[in-house]
Amino acid sequence: MMHSVEREIAMENRNPLEAFGKNQSVRVEGSSVFHTKRGHDTIIPIANITSVVIQPPFAWENSRIIIDTPQRFDGMVAFALQSQDELPYAQNIQKYIAEFQTNASVATTTPQISVADELTKLKALVDSGVLTQEEFDHKKKVLLGL
Repeated sequence: MMHSVEREIAMENRNPLEAFGKNQSVRVEGSSVFHTKRGHDTIIPIANITSVVIQPPFAWENSRIIIDTPQRFDGMVAFALQSQDELPYAQNIQKYIAEFQTNASVATTTPQISVADELTKLKALVDSGVLTQEEFDHKKKVLLGL
C-alpha cells in the first residue's frame, strides 16, 4: 500500500496530461490523444474532438471522462477514472484540448496582407509589364482608401 507522501511524490513525477481508469488510460501528446485499452493505442487527432466532458462521481463510480468525436462510437472514449485522485489529470487534459483547439482556430484564420506588401506586388507587376501604370495607380488609390 502506498503512503500519502509516496503517492504525492509519484503524482509529481507523472505526466500531467495522462489520466488512468481501471483497465485503460488517456494521454495527450502534441496534437493527438492516445487512448490505451488493454495495451492497444487508439490515436485521436485533437482537431477531430468535438467535446471533452468530465462527469461527477455517481453512486459507486468515480468521475468519468468522455472524449467525443464525430464518429461517436468508433472514436468516443469514455471511462471511469481509477480514483478521484485522477480528476486533476482529467481536468488538465480537458483544458489542454480546449486551448489547443482555440489556438488552432486562431492560427487558421486568413492572414491579413499589408497595404505595403500589396503595393510592392503590384509594382512588380507594373515593372514586368503585366499591369499598366494607370491600373497600378487606380489599385493604389483603392488600397489607400483615396
